Amino acid sequence: MTGWQTRLTFPVVPRDQWEFPTMPPESTTIQDGPSGKRMRLDGDSSVKGKEKEGVAKSEEPPVAKVPAKRKPRAKPKPKTPKAAAQSSNEQTSASASGEVSPATATQILNTNQTEDDELKHVEFILFTFFLVPDPDDQDFYCRTCNLQKHSRAAYRYHLQRVHKMKLTALQPLPFSVKAAEVRPETLPDVYDPYFYCRICKKRYKDVICYRRHCQNYHGIQLTRALSIPDPNIEPDPNDPLHYCKACNRSYEVRATYRDHLRRIHKMALEPACNPANLDRSKGFVCRFCNETFKEGKVYGAHLQANHQGKLEKR
Repeated sequence: MTGWQTRLTFPVVPRDQWEFPTMPPESTTIQDGPSGKRMRLDGDSSVKGKEKEGVAKSEEPPVAKVPAKRKPRAKPKPKTPKAAAQSSNEQTSASASGEVSPATATQILNTNQTEDDELKHVEFILFTFFLVPDPDDQDFYCRTCNLQKHSRAAYRYHLQRVHKMKLTALQPLPFSVKAAEVRPETLPDVYDPYFYCRICKKRYKDVICYRRHCQNYHGIQLTRALSIPDPNIEPDPNDPLHYCKACNRSYEVRATYRDHLRRIHKMALEPACNPANLDRSKGFVCRFCNETFKEGKVYGAHLQANHQGKLEKR
């Protein structure tokens, strides 16, 4: 047999012939040590070792325990007499009733602030919370939100959307009402040439902003008849200065003036001249310098070269 094919063979021992070594029982005795301590001795072989351990422990000096350092307690903040009296009253009432009082707004605030600042802060919150904006404020200022709007319509929309206020619709005053039926101090002059509102004591830059103010704030309904100060006055279509006495307004060009009379005053005007009756032999006359030109191209070049600024103003 080769080396890797060999096997180790051991004699087979029956189970009933198995033998196990037994250890003798240990004798435990208690003996007083040299330092007066009671020691446990496990047999004769361990007495000397135990005595040595007891002697070594007795020779070691006792280690003193160092007490742990305690953190200093924070000093309580001094209370004002008013706050101290209030807190003592609350404690006595709570102890008498057996109930725990809930935390107040002052206790919830930052403890780094002083108590006076906390009380002022709480008063400010309560004041702004229960403060209701004025829907008739002339400056469109919301005192609750500390916000100012540019118009009355925007201000009223803010009150309805943010503050959930139910506002009544504005009742515009019709212009058919006579001045004797309405107090004159309650309405501004819509035709003021300086765009000055005598009610609000405020001046506006142009007629559009002024009349928009009259419409949004004072409830004046602007109509087409409003653009004519006096409908009973009929302007002169042949006025040489192109002046409309009904609207108190002048125009530089005659064609623009006549177009104003047609659109605003509804005047049926005939053409200023009939093209069939024009005398073309006279050529083209410059209305700025009264110079005559035979051809239209030359006349146009003259206008571009000499009267460009005047044409742009038109």
